[in-house]
Formats: sequence, C-alpha cells, structure tokens
Amino acid sequence: FAGGTRSGGAMPKPPAGFVLDDQGRCIAAASKRIVTIIDDANNRPLECIIRRVFSSTQDHECLLLCPVDMPVQVLKSTNFSGWIAVDDDQIKQIIPSVAYALARVHMHFVESGFCYTARGGFCFPEDAIQEFHDSSGGSGEAPFEGVEICN
Repeated sequence: FAGGTRSGGAMPKPPAGFVLDDQGRCIAAASKRIVTIIDDANNRPLECIIRRVFSSTQDHECLLLCPVDMPVQVLKSTNFSGWIAVDDDQIKQIIPSVAYALARVHMHFVESGFCYTARGGFCFPEDAIQEFHDSSGGSGEAPFEGVEICN
C-alpha cells in the first residue's frame, strides 16, 4: 500500500461496510458497522463489529462478527500441572478482584453476553504473552495464548 492505495494484482474484498474504487481507495464507509447480539441465557448484550457479510451454501445472508471488547477468560493455576478455568460459581465470588486486576492495567471488566470481556487499551509486550494448554489431557489439543493480568 502506498498512500491508501494498492497497486498491481487483484484487489482483496474489503471488510464489511467499506467500498473501494478500482485503485483500492476507500470511497465509502458504512455509518453503522457495529451490531449488538443478546445472549438468551443471561439477557446480556455483546457488541460486535461486522467483519464480513457473505452468503451461505443455502443462500442465506451471514455475518462474521468480532467482539468490540477483548474476550477474557479467568483461569486459576493448578501449580505445576497448568491452568484450569474458574467455574461460574467461583467467578461470581471473585468478580470484584477480576475487575480490580483489570483496572490496575487501565481496563474495564464487562459482564457481556456469551463471555466476559475487557474494555480498554489491550496492549502488552510480546514477552508478556504466555502459551496455555488445556489441562483436560486431550491429545492433539492446540495451545492458546493469553496474557496474565495478575497472579
């Protein structure tokens, strides 16, 4: 890209809500690219950015959504054997501590629909990212990455 344009080759499809001209310049942007979905289980909202609009094989219009806020998972250490998810009953008891830990790094804990999220500048150096493995012992499980907010 040079100055907001792309030269040579086929143009990639832009994210949902944007229109590019033949030169790759953005000529239009939708005013509303955020949708709110409601979790039927707890009636809480989750705001999402519309990343893509596409048609399914049955020709239904579909949306690829990405949460506006960073999804978070609260884990506890099992000392030497890894990490496990904190169950729902324990989460309710420690929400003030979770909110405090996030506030210390300038983030806000949100009880969103479908998951807990953190709002704010989620910026951590590369060396703060840790690799976690599921403690269920399943073979072939891919590790996932996360950042330890507090210990």
